[in-house]
Amino acid sequence: MVNEYLNFLENNSSNSHESDQKIILTVNDLTQYFYCPRKFYFLRVLQVPVVAPSKMKLSAQRVHEQEARRNKYRKKSIYGFDPDEIITLQHDVPLFSARLGLKGIADVIIEVRRPLNVQVQNDLFSRQVIPVDIKYTDRCVVRRQWRIQLAALALLIEEDHVMGNIKITQGIIHFSRQRTSVKVPITTVDGKQVLETLKKLRELYHQERMPKAVSSRKCSYCEVHRFCFRDL
Repeated sequence: MVNEYLNFLENNSSNSHESDQKIILTVNDLTQYFYCPRKFYFLRVLQVPVVAPSKMKLSAQRVHEQEARRNKYRKKSIYGFDPDEIITLQHDVPLFSARLGLKGIADVIIEVRRPLNVQVQNDLFSRQVIPVDIKYTDRCVVRRQWRIQLAALALLIEEDHVMGNIKITQGIIHFSRQRTSVKVPITTVDGKQVLETLKKLRELYHQERMPKAVSSRKCSYCEVHRFCFRDL
């Protein structure tokens, strides 16, 4: 699937830089860009000194540790699956693709058996590999940037997974506070959007031109708002 996406970009790219793939982007860069392009510009291109509050870092770490502990004792359901369906479950998995120039960390990767009523070609396709991203938020709403995040993790897993040739068709957003898991389809269109966006991010590096900001409603929640001059 990754080859298909890369071929799509090559066929639709009229001007590329030889140094593009040397710029290693992160999955977090993608989510920042979809929140607001200027956020990516300030954090990665200009590298403004922004330090996340220590309480925020500690809270995120505790949520992930709590999820890992919960999974050991869950007997009825793990992210919407019967525990007997789960083959493997990994936490905080580092991922990297030199071809994509992309890296990231999957909060959880689960490998599950497909239902018996699903026809498969061989043992490889009798299993599903699913990225799970854990969120701690007040509302169980799957935001656009989180869908892109899952699609990017899926591409990395397809590139990096030890099983070899796999195709990921869904991810899961788990809302830890509400203990609710939402399955999110991952399509070919999502994969292409990830690669097209990576191309845009690399163009921002070379152009060093401040992009337009988005809705001002997001500004009060943004850690770079003090660097940003509003000129929508």
